[in-house]
Order: sequence, then C-alpha cells, then structure tokens
Amino acid sequence: MSDETTDLTFTDGASAFEYSCQCLDCSVEVKKPLPALVLDAREHFGQATPTKINEDGSQTVVLRIPSPDGGFVVLARTAGKDGPELAGGELVAWMPLLYNETLANETDEAGFGWVGVIIGTLKPVLREGGWLGDVRYGE
Repeated sequence: MSDETTDLTFTDGASAFEYSCQCLDCSVEVKKPLPALVLDAREHFGQATPTKINEDGSQTVVLRIPSPDGGFVVLARTAGKDGPELAGGELVAWMPLLYNETLANETDEAGFGWVGVIIGTLKPVLREGGWLGDVRYGE
C-alpha cells in the first residue's frame, strides 16, 4: 500500500473554481470554509481598481462563491491586513459567518445575503478533498 497522495492540480483559480461548482459539495454553512474566486470589481461595479484597500489595511473584493449552478456573488473583506493584494482570478478561502436578509433583499442575486471573510489564499491544488492553503490573512 502506498502512502503517496495524488494531487489534482489546476492551471488557474478559474478552472479550480469551475471544478468546485461541478464536483464538490459547495453547500454554504456558517463557519464552513469554501473556495471562492476573486472577481475584478472594475468589471462588476466600475470601480477604479480590482480591489478596495480599507483604512485598516484589509481588502474588500467581489467574490464568486461556488454552487452547482455556477456560483453567486458576494462582497467580502480579508480577515486582516497581512497578506498579498488580491487580483481577479485568484482562489481564496471564504468563511461564511451569517446570512443577512436585509442585504439579500437589495439585489436579485441569489446568495448575496451571505456575509463572510476571506481567511487566506488557496493554491489551485486539490489534495485528499481539500484545497491547499497558501497565504493566511491575519492581524
């Protein structure tokens, strides 16, 4: 019997995200981290930059959260200021914290009411059912 693990490696965050939507359990549950794809806010909100750097040094980005129908969009902040500036196409670990009905009613986008934080970046490598972590955001 071999102790070797077989990694499933993707060429980029977008292909890893697509695989998540099609093949993995992407049910959203409070405090259950999910992979998410960073979207370019310039394309979605006409923002001047792909990410927004907040006064405290954290970042706010647009994410696509995986689901069997291709995913839904949310806004999310990084859990801290330490870590790389995010760009469109990156795979990150998103932790849902609560569902906000008021926020959900502001748009027709399914799932927009989910509020969560980005806890780190992910490598587009699936090992034993979990994505490999890269950089963790923290204070």
